[in-house]
Amino acid sequence: MLFECWEMVDGSVILGTVESNRRNAPPNERCRLVHSVDLPTLEEAQAVHHLRMGWEPFKPMGKAEPCPTCGAFYYPEHTGKCYRCVLEAEKRLRLTRGCVELTPEDWDATLDELVAPSPPSEALLKLLEEG
Repeated sequence: MLFECWEMVDGSVILGTVESNRRNAPPNERCRLVHSVDLPTLEEAQAVHHLRMGWEPFKPMGKAEPCPTCGAFYYPEHTGKCYRCVLEAEKRLRLTRGCVELTPEDWDATLDELVAPSPPSEALLKLLEEG
């Protein structure tokens, strides 16, 4: 996922996915792109963001736990997304992208469904099988 850090007119900075930044705080010509990073989870993006901003190290909420799906560590109390599962889901989506047009919002929603602790919907499984 591509995360961007924007400096707003008032001097504050926001970090989020391209889609969430445009939806929640659309940058304008007076805003400045500080940096961008392509990483699977917000926790990883925040860690890099803190380094690039010269801030103290980022600490996710809660304790790291093994992912129930793949065993990699993730932070269920923070975003609840496992980096390994997100990468695998993105790979699966890229394989079907040629067959199905997804808007950025649909991409995020579909990715969220693929990495959720509950199984993906039947419709999504069917789409992935067809792709």
